[in-house]
Amino acid sequence: MNQLITTYNGGFPFQLDDLRFLDSAQREAFLGVIKALVGYKTGAVISGCEIMSNDGTNIHIADGYVFLSNEIFYAPAQDIPVLSSGAYYWVIATSYDASGDKNFDGLVKHTYEIRQAKCQAFDTPPTDGLLLDDDGWVSVALTSFNVSLFNATFSNVNGTLKYKIINSMAFVMIYLSINIATADASSVGITISLPSELFTVDQGGATHGFDAFGTGIHDDMTKNSCALILKQAGLVIEKDNGSTAFATGYHSFSGQLFGGYRR
Repeated sequence: MNQLITTYNGGFPFQLDDLRFLDSAQREAFLGVIKALVGYKTGAVISGCEIMSNDGTNIHIADGYVFLSNEIFYAPAQDIPVLSSGAYYWVIATSYDASGDKNFDGLVKHTYEIRQAKCQAFDTPPTDGLLLDDDGWVSVALTSFNVSLFNATFSNVNGTLKYKIINSMAFVMIYLSINIATADASSVGITISLPSELFTVDQGGATHGFDAFGTGIHDDMTKNSCALILKQAGLVIEKDNGSTAFATGYHSFSGQLFGGYRR
């Protein structure tokens, strides 16, 4: 990447153009890295920004990072109202930090520009905007058809499994709410079947799947950490390393898994 040479002796005649050169060098390097992940896309969610809840009135979006117009922007958490028309798009929102205001020939000018990604409502797609949820993730509804318990029954289950495949990496995120009606001492796991794009044979034993590098899942109702394990039957949520059954009642899980993808 480009660099400013500062090894000459005798002082350095520093100018604003030098700052522009440094800024351009950093942007060019970051763009090269991010393009390896997003490919031809001009916009993508890099991390976070999940829709954490939707109560029919308001949507809560987690914070994260968004790629827009060849730049990476921090996206703070947002609560946005459910729309009756139009759609939400990630766009660049600009504000200024007053501590960076400086006097130029008697005029005060902003110099600290805060640039973030935020969701805003539009009736027609904005230029360089990214549609909310149009971020490369594939969403699969979690229902009684792809969620099962061993030696236990449940009266209600809903949630979402989201995944994306980028080059040689696979990423999976899980949001699951389940009401365990009955359970005995041996009911130690909640199994989630994975989409065929991630596994084409028998889940964990497939030649078409991925090796889990990092896992983590949390029971948001009981505030306990649980294990998320890739097994032959699919992804299994276990409590206390599989030694303890889940208690009856409502459980709400959120977690993620990623690993090397093999085709």
